[in-house]
Parts: sequence; structure tokens; C-alpha cells
Amino acid sequence: AGSSNYVTEVILSTKNRKLK
Repeated sequence: AGSSNYVTEVILSTKNRKLK
């Protein structure tokens, strides 16, 4: 993952953790 994608992946991971 690139630097921009890395941030997006972290945000998605955080959202998934909040949902679950």
C-alpha cells in the first residue's frame, strides 16, 4: 500500500473495529 492508500486502509480498519 502507498502512503495515501495506507491512510485509507487505517481509516477503514478503524471503522471496521468500531462497527464490530
